[in-house]
Amino acid sequence: MTSFELVPQGPFSLGASAAFLEGFSPAAHRAADEGGHLHLAFVPDGEEAAAGVCLRQPDGVVVGEVFGEPDPGVVREQVTRILSLDVDGSGFPEVGRRDPVVGGLQGRWPGLRPVGFFSPYEAAAWALIGHRIRIVQAARVKERMAAELGQAVDIHGDIRHASPARAGWPGWRGSRGCSPARSRTSGRWATRPPTAGSTGPGSAGCLASRPWPS
Repeated sequence: MTSFELVPQGPFSLGASAAFLEGFSPAAHRAADEGGHLHLAFVPDGEEAAAGVCLRQPDGVVVGEVFGEPDPGVVREQVTRILSLDVDGSGFPEVGRRDPVVGGLQGRWPGLRPVGFFSPYEAAAWALIGHRIRIVQAARVKERMAAELGQAVDIHGDIRHASPARAGWPGWRGSRGCSPARSRTSGRWATRPPTAGSTGPGSAGCLASRPWPS
């Protein structure tokens, strides 16, 4: 087991991130048994095996423990991106002082930053799963797919299932022999899912390096 630390630039609350994941249906996220812990399971970019991460924020600094075989450095980088800690937010409090609307939101959700999908591929898969069905229903489909196709990771006794890597999605048809997403969409995703490799045009690194539109 390997540990790492992340030092947020600007306000950040791991508890706010955990509360968001637990309350956001598409995440289908279950709270950790230990208070103040956030447990994540995902397949890191460029890896085949799933990783588990236990995150805590004892004194402002986010401390992570990595479980599994993937490269801890890659896991750390991906966690940084998932929690939006790759962005310098030190100027955000000043925005709230100048703008009462933003300031009110900051007061309501202190330290909350956007929590991203664990990978661009998972985001693309969610767009297809959730097309024209209710979010809660789509979240159940996503959770069941992870349980049936994803790898299980033991995070000090807490078993989590990572959403499948690219090789795990094609051909899945659900427990009744028919993909719930396929019945409401074009039907092609089960055999030809979107591609988002670790280094290609759909990779997180490539997407993040693209310039913002002017």
